[in-house]
Amino acid sequence: MSSLGVTLANNTIIIEDDGTYRIDYLLSLASGGLSFGIQIGVLQNGIEIPSTYTNSVTPGQAIDSVSVSSFVALTAGDVLTLEVYSVTGGTLVFAPELCASLSVMRLNN
Repeated sequence: MSSLGVTLANNTIIIEDDGTYRIDYLLSLASGGLSFGIQIGVLQNGIEIPSTYTNSVTPGQAIDSVSVSSFVALTAGDVLTLEVYSVTGGTLVFAPELCASLSVMRLNN
């Protein structure tokens, strides 16, 4: 995985240069038997980036994917983390292949 301009550490991405970035993520979920609501998005220094958040429902009987793209102004030192949570609870089951990915690409110099 290329990591030019970012530092990859402990399930986070640390931004090295100020700029506008495209943030993409993909989450693939498998059937856990019961459907329940989840919230997915990216945290910037522990705070939700609203344009990256979406609501979804876990698949009851199949594999389902959720993907989001957003453009965000970031500052050197910002720490990004992909967050998945549910206020109703349940067991989250990831798909067997690619289960989650977070991609960050700087758009300007």
